[in-house]
Formats: sequence, structure tokens, C-alpha cells
Amino acid sequence: MCKLLHYGISSNDSRLKDIMVSGDAITPQVSTAWKSSKSSKQEWTIIPLFVKILKLLLDSLNSCITASKTKKEIDDSKDDFAENEESACDYDSEDESLSDSSSSDSFGDWSNVIAG
Repeated sequence: MCKLLHYGISSNDSRLKDIMVSGDAITPQVSTAWKSSKSSKQEWTIIPLFVKILKLLLDSLNSCITASKTKKEIDDSKDDFAENEESACDYDSEDESLSDSSSSDSFGDWSNVIAG
């Protein structure tokens, strides 16, 4: 499409300039409740071929940019999750031994109550 657009603009080819194609869908201003089912035919604007090609290229570029931003946001959120997960799993062996000894003491107290 890019080459066709470039050729048509640079050569000023009248064969391409005269081609008209369908553009955007025309949305009716009348409520759908008042429309009869027979008049449900979709209507379109008529635009030059070069305008249509340019619109398609811009839409494609916009989709690529949006997809790239979305992928970057997903990657960033995965990195944030991984960092949070790593920090939650970080601990000192001293902290672990203290918590183990305190828990065994509390279980020891309960074991005396149960045994007694």
C-alpha cells in the first residue's frame, strides 16, 4: 500500500486519483426504534483512494503502537510482580530460627496443658 500511495502521489497518476472508494460507515441520527427493517442497508461515505490508503496505513500504525504499549505495560507489571514476590520471599536465617524456637515454646506450653 505504501508503494502504491507513493507512486500515485509522486507521479500524479490521474487513473489512481479518480478512483473513489467507500470510507466510513454513516450512522443515522434517527432512533433505531423508528427505522423500519427494510431500510437497514448500511450507508458509507465516498472518499478518494489515496485518502483510504492513508487511513488504513495510519490505523495499522496506531494498532502497532497500541500493541507495543500494551506489551510494555504487561512486561512492566510482570517485573513489578516478580520484584514484589522476591522481596516477600527474602528472609534471614536468624529470623527463621527465632520464629522456630518461639513457635516450639508455644507448642511446648500447649503440650503441657494437653498432657496434664
